[in-house]
Amino acid sequence: KNYRHDEKGRLWQADDKLSYKGKPNFSGTQNYYIGDSIQGHIETYFDSLGFRSVSKNNMLRYDTLNLFLGCSFTFGSFITADETFAHKLSEKIENNYINAGGSGYGMGQMLILLDSLIEKYRFKYVFIQLSPWLVERAMQINAPFYYFYRPIPYFSETGNTFKLNYIAYK
Repeated sequence: KNYRHDEKGRLWQADDKLSYKGKPNFSGTQNYYIGDSIQGHIETYFDSLGFRSVSKNNMLRYDTLNLFLGCSFTFGSFITADETFAHKLSEKIENNYINAGGSGYGMGQMLILLDSLIEKYRFKYVFIQLSPWLVERAMQINAPFYYFYRPIPYFSETGNTFKLNYIAYK
């Protein structure tokens, strides 16, 4: 069957360091189509920082805060925010959370987000998605998206170490 998807409301906006990020205080839908007979949509909410969030009715209310970093698996593409492992785990251990995962994000975005958020918040736990494709994606100047390539932060070798490079072009 053919599979395709799109978004209603343009959920993402350009960002000079991350390449793109969620629109703060915004909601829209992720739409999917499988063949001619199966289709649906997922309501998608972003908080004031532009990170995936649940609806106001489903928010967790705990004093402790966790951070989740990763790609679409962490973000929860095409599932509701309360079905993501970030939400389910935080609910189970009775902590609030920031789901800083993003569809198509790589290790570069994860490091940039970690560095910026660790200065502002006190996290009890930081959960980092370490899937094999994230390492591969981290070494490329562009990442493949639906029908195009997009510049992303990437790592390059410099001597005995690696250097994080911000996006090469806008």
